[in-house]
Amino acid sequence: MVRERLLAVTAPESTENPWLSEGVRLRNHLIIRWLHDLGLRRGELLNIKISDINFQAEEVIIARRADDPEDPRKTEPRVKTRDRKLPLSSALCKLTHDYIAKTRRGIEKARRHPFLFVASGTGAPLSLSAVNDIFIELRLAFPEWFEQVTPHALRHTWNDRFSETMDTQRISEPDEQRMRSFLMGWSPTSQTAAGYTRRHIRIKAQRVSLEMQSKQISGGTTDE
Repeated sequence: MVRERLLAVTAPESTENPWLSEGVRLRNHLIIRWLHDLGLRRGELLNIKISDINFQAEEVIIARRADDPEDPRKTEPRVKTRDRKLPLSSALCKLTHDYIAKTRRGIEKARRHPFLFVASGTGAPLSLSAVNDIFIELRLAFPEWFEQVTPHALRHTWNDRFSETMDTQRISEPDEQRMRSFLMGWSPTSQTAAGYTRRHIRIKAQRVSLEMQSKQISGGTTDE
């Protein structure tokens, strides 16, 4: 699958990793993991401060900070969704802690601000365009695999995986929509969550229809 391939080639130790610097490899893999694992928007990702992460409790606060005086970026990344607290896996916590200790801490100018993700050269808070460049570089290095991979595509992928998990756990449609709205930071009455649910149902219906057609052909049945 594309997402499995993405996580594999961007692993810091991968021989296929397209970046040369160890620090950049670790940072870029971490960015992709945060987007993939939590379904965040770019603005939400770039607004995360180290203080937002509780490593002991393994959770992060996604906060809206319009006109943040600590943010020196000309184009300030915006959080369009609601504030929320999200759980982090132990693996993602460890990867994040390693990045802070091994990479970020070694960039002197990164100590001037609290944002998690920083530019490798200047230490400034990472920009929206820099995140876009990561995915452009991946598409250039692996055009046969990642032509359609963008930060927002990973958000869609997260929602597809969430729908599949809800099916496995037999969660009701109303509960699924409420849970999705919370995790994505949408209003409880948001129609966006309902749209993802409808899309998932449509895809399942199409799969069932194709399976029925395949069985009909293989069984040799015909319409009379």
